[in-house]
Amino acid sequence: MPNYTYNGTLELKFSNIQEQIDFFSESNFSDINSDISWSEPIGTVMLKAHAEAHGISVETIPCNSYMRNMLTFGIDHQPTKPTYTPVVQTISRSQTEHIRNALVSTIMHNFLAISPANQDDLRKYLNHMFSELLNNVSDHSFSEVGGFAMAQYYETHKKVQFAIADKGCGFLANIQAKFPDIQTEEEAILKAMGKAVTASKNYVYGQSRNAGYGLYTLETILSHSKGSLIIISNDTMLKMTAGEKIIYKLPISWNGVVVAFEFFEENTNYDFEQIQRIWGSVDEGEEEENFFL
Repeated sequence: MPNYTYNGTLELKFSNIQEQIDFFSESNFSDINSDISWSEPIGTVMLKAHAEAHGISVETIPCNSYMRNMLTFGIDHQPTKPTYTPVVQTISRSQTEHIRNALVSTIMHNFLAISPANQDDLRKYLNHMFSELLNNVSDHSFSEVGGFAMAQYYETHKKVQFAIADKGCGFLANIQAKFPDIQTEEEAILKAMGKAVTASKNYVYGQSRNAGYGLYTLETILSHSKGSLIIISNDTMLKMTAGEKIIYKLPISWNGVVVAFEFFEENTNYDFEQIQRIWGSVDEGEEEENFFL
């Protein structure tokens, strides 16, 4: 494994995470001659997942006290100024509702100035997006440490970012079980985002679950709200901005999945029911495929 050396300070952000991915080698954080001066949710959940997967104490992560609070406080912690949620671990679907409600409640505190109708739509969007991504980790990741999620609102830029990371098998291993012709992580990510790869219903503990539909609906919401999306699966990263998708080959494998999205408050004037009709429609001649069986 390459030996990466950092000097000075490091920022882990939505905009540069592909450039900083080599920070997440299996080296102990204490061996790195660098301080993390800034970390957005995408970097923070990756720090937590990496530490848990490799038995690294959070106390050895070279960061400031503000970031350490995010890494160590539980989901029920209420910050004095509720602009962020601490990182929360999710392992099973039984946790989803509680975690989702806590995440959404915190973020919605920052949108009290928008109209009641837009607040209602935004809450529905957040409920849907958070639930889909939390459930995907418990249903499909096969991560021994589960997944780690957090959300944050940035007052200066009036922006929301959500991120979730696991240390599981990634997209390709799941996709190939059903579609053996898919050979790369890039193909697997794009397949999972396809409209025709829709909600097969499996039964877990007597309850139906929808599998494989979350990424298409997430993309639809973010496209219409001018948001951005990042998906990392092992050694491959997809980044979507303004509807354009770019694929990056990463210098090291993350060994799991990271999904993060962000959008701006100025683009929250949208109707949930209208976009729900868009993702719920199936084009003429298009067949639905079962996914993640």
